[in-house]
Amino acid sequence: MAPFPDPSDETAEPRADLQVRRRTPAWRAWPVWGVKAAVAAGLLTWLVLSDRLDLGRLIRVGPSWSLAAVVGLALASMVVPAWRWQLLLKAQGLNEPFGRILRLTWVGYFALLVLPGGAGGDVAKGYLLLRLQPEARVRALSTVLADRAVGVYALLVLGGLSVGWLAWQGAMPAAVGAMAGVMLALLLGATLGAAVLWIRPCRQILFAVLPHSWAQAWAQAADLYQARFAWLLAGLAISLFSSTLFVLSLGSAAGCIGTDVPASALFLAGPLVVLANCLPISPGGIGVGEAASEALFGAFGISGGAEMMMLVRIVIALLSLPGCFGISAQRREKELVAQQRTLEEPRKIKNAAALSEEA
Repeated sequence: MAPFPDPSDETAEPRADLQVRRRTPAWRAWPVWGVKAAVAAGLLTWLVLSDRLDLGRLIRVGPSWSLAAVVGLALASMVVPAWRWQLLLKAQGLNEPFGRILRLTWVGYFALLVLPGGAGGDVAKGYLLLRLQPEARVRALSTVLADRAVGVYALLVLGGLSVGWLAWQGAMPAAVGAMAGVMLALLLGATLGAAVLWIRPCRQILFAVLPHSWAQAWAQAADLYQARFAWLLAGLAISLFSSTLFVLSLGSAAGCIGTDVPASALFLAGPLVVLANCLPISPGGIGVGEAASEALFGAFGISGGAEMMMLVRIVIALLSLPGCFGISAQRREKELVAQQRTLEEPRKIKNAAALSEEA
């Protein structure tokens, strides 16, 4: 018996009829999006009227090496996660070229700008990947979820390292103690949650609530991750690199508006800003990220946190726009893949018939 399931064995995948679920009408998502948009508008209005967000400082930002660093670091932090996702796909026995993974990643960035909901990017990536991998849907979907989980965990690890550094230096202000406590609590909770999922009997209890075919498919995906633990560690290392790049882009944004941010403050407040920006309170975290950045960096006595986050957000939004072209390219590629499978199907039937006659 193999130490873990064979990735080419699709017997554990749910049947096609089990994939069909009643979809929520699209119009129901828009009222929720409208409420979230109102929250974003309210937060931004409050930040501007309370002088916590100075739009004039953003307007005065001109071409500079600091701005070039923001663009370069933000772009790199957007490219690197595609490498992590490709590694997770390989861990599940799904080989996709890096160019395709990068295109799907950019479509996810663009979808995050235009779709309602905080997980619009992951939904778009998962939907397009499932259409490319119809025979390995659960394993493909697991990579989208694992990609998000590893990315969030890397942010917590980065913040935890910053807390340890501040504690070792004995330079942690009293106002920052609560922030450090939240970071360590989140890191501990995420570590315990991962440990529970790592224990097979615990996983089986969680999967028991699913239909048998789904439970079997998710168990197969989990076994593959567990058997290839080194690949997960590599994904975590890539995530730490990507998160570091994004946090450094916040530091470069501070240089654009004339603010100096110490590395200790940057790597403790920065990950928490990113996590706050992921909360499904407003579209894309607009307003939430700026308010969190202003409060968290303000705890270190640093002004301009809202402007830093807003500048990075604008840069990332502009860099995400090419993702709209990836949607049409992905549609054309899917049609080509479908045609190729149609041509290969008679050959598979002929080979199966030949084998049956030889038997």
